[in-house]
Amino acid sequence: MEIKLDLTISQSQLRLRSRACSEADFQWGPGNLVQGLVVQDGLLMLDPLSEETFDASITIRVADSFTPDAHAQRTLQAPFAVVDAAELAVSSPSEEMHLPLDVTAGDYTVIYEVCLGPAVYFVFTLIPIKTSQAAALQTDGWGLEAEQKLAPGVF
Repeated sequence: MEIKLDLTISQSQLRLRSRACSEADFQWGPGNLVQGLVVQDGLLMLDPLSEETFDASITIRVADSFTPDAHAQRTLQAPFAVVDAAELAVSSPSEEMHLPLDVTAGDYTVIYEVCLGPAVYFVFTLIPIKTSQAAALQTDGWGLEAEQKLAPGVF
């Protein structure tokens, strides 16, 4: 199953959540800014690698395996708990869209890709298998190395 949508990305944040959140949940620490990721239970906050406000195409899919996008410039994996499927949403500080995906509560691995074609676009792949460790899956031009472990929480 796959959903494609357009979202306004702002304030260098792209979020995937599966629980109710308040503004207090959307805090980044200095270490998070360096790694470009915040991992919390039912919430991922990701750096879209642009400080500008822009509209972007986003694909969110549920799959049994991961197939990399040929245009990926950054690829991260992270553990993600679907706490409440009815709360599943993708957002930025400017806009939020609920995701009517056929998922159940439980543990997933999310693969996040920042891709560059004629324009920047993003791909989230939810795989119904829990990974224990967030990590970069490829070396990128923003400081991450392939297989680099990424820390959970706000730090």
